[in-house]
Amino acid sequence: MYSIIKKHSNIIYFTIFALIWLFLFWKCRYGFGFSDEAYYLCRPLRILKGDNYLINEWDLSQLSSILLLPAMKLHMVLFGSTTGIILHFRYLFTFIWGLSALYIYFMLKTISRTGAVISSIVYLIYTPFGIMALCYNSMGIMFLTLSLVTFVSKYSEKPLMLCLSGVFFACSVLCSPLLLSIYILYSIKSAYHAIRKSNPDFVNNWKYTSLGAVIVFIIFCFIVITPITDRIELLKNTIPNMFIDPTHMNMSFIYKMYLFIHSIFFSNAVSPYVLSFVLIICLLCKFTNLNKRILFTLVCIALIIYQICFLITRPYLNFMMFAPGILSIFCLIKSDNRTIHSLFYYVQIPGIIYSICINLSSDQLFYAISSASTVSAIAGFMIITLYIKDMVSSSSKTKAEKIVLYFAIVFILLQTFSEAYLRYTGIFWERSIKEQTEKIEVGAEKGLLVTQQKYNDYNALYYDTEVLRESNEYDTVLIFSDHLALYLDTDKNIGSYSPWTTTPDQITLTKLILYYRTLPDKLPDVIYATNTSEELTYFTSLGYKEGQSDLGIYMLIKDPN
Repeated sequence: MYSIIKKHSNIIYFTIFALIWLFLFWKCRYGFGFSDEAYYLCRPLRILKGDNYLINEWDLSQLSSILLLPAMKLHMVLFGSTTGIILHFRYLFTFIWGLSALYIYFMLKTISRTGAVISSIVYLIYTPFGIMALCYNSMGIMFLTLSLVTFVSKYSEKPLMLCLSGVFFACSVLCSPLLLSIYILYSIKSAYHAIRKSNPDFVNNWKYTSLGAVIVFIIFCFIVITPITDRIELLKNTIPNMFIDPTHMNMSFIYKMYLFIHSIFFSNAVSPYVLSFVLIICLLCKFTNLNKRILFTLVCIALIIYQICFLITRPYLNFMMFAPGILSIFCLIKSDNRTIHSLFYYVQIPGIIYSICINLSSDQLFYAISSASTVSAIAGFMIITLYIKDMVSSSSKTKAEKIVLYFAIVFILLQTFSEAYLRYTGIFWERSIKEQTEKIEVGAEKGLLVTQQKYNDYNALYYDTEVLRESNEYDTVLIFSDHLALYLDTDKNIGSYSPWTTTPDQITLTKLILYYRTLPDKLPDVIYATNTSEELTYFTSLGYKEGQSDLGIYMLIKDPN
């Protein structure tokens, strides 16, 4: 049986991969496109409509949308409107995510075919937060992973591949600018070797990866800087205002790191005990001569309990991505395998740094940390596979070696099937896939199967905003609603520092006032507010007239005089 599987391993792998990929395309239809998905698409669309990065858009994560500009341009050329755009971009995400999973496999199989199979399948099934969208979360994970697996693969001996690694890394920096810290550390180490003349290959690798990054930087300057060269003085005013972020509290680095550790240590009901136990086992492994097979088995059992606890008490897709990186740290301690150490230092550590970067720039704590840990998980499964191969090398395995192998397989299968189950059943911000029964036939959400309530709500708002779409009097709109797809539906210019304007609270209004003082031409012609507050009276003081839509939604219309 084993010989048959080994002989046809490629056919089996690609068959399983294709079936999963087809399932993911099928899954794209299910679930309403909530504010997040529309928000990701509004930003490149507003740039195509004539707005400028750093001037009209003040969102701190705006640079990631540069990567979506070609796809958005192509969509508008092919379809001519935003109708069905959310489903179309879900298909695009699934296609690109699948291609990147294949790329990961081909890069890593030069190190370990088994590890490459596991890593690529685990990666393929996952999507950050269960959202099928090309965004700073998914593209950050994707491009950083592609960069790192290229760098550690056997193909990295070729300068062109190192250059490609640099291109991928620069794209990941667009998604999370704090990742620049990895490049700074890499450059410092390269400078150290250059001065000492101790590792010329390392320095050469840095040169080629830097060349790739420079290519992306040149394109970035052409897209972002060139259109605003005559507005540099204005840029001096807009950039400081970007850091007045109404969605995230300002916290010190030390406090953020405390939250990072705290949210990991208390990530579920058993995590304090499991992680403490694993730490003790790692110390015993490091400083004693206890049997490493027994210790590995104990760590596997502890992490299996940790994963099962998530499935029972907090069944969320992101959370399943954290444990593999813990097990691989144990594997590193007693291993002399240089490949394992290379994977740890050049893939897993950057993955850990990425998790820290995401925590520093997000308020999602373990939700975001565990998602970013996907990069470490890729390294983790490679390290685990190589470690087991070194530890269980004989063809006639002893009983102890069989136990090690069994528990490792259980851990890997639990990881894979848990992901698959949560990916199948989970619908972002919804309870069950079974409730997604109604097909939307209009607007940006066209083609999606959603709940009866979402179907009714969206259709009512879509037809209610018809006056915004068809009126020539309204060129710029501001929408306060959880349904940010209305920005896509109205197909007008966005009169806000960011498409993320769900609630007109005091913090949002304060930043809007700064925005309009800096850019008075961005004052909206009409404000459509499904969510209202007293703060909206600010606009009446500017001469806006109060009114209601046909559905009774609160509107403010700019006095043309």
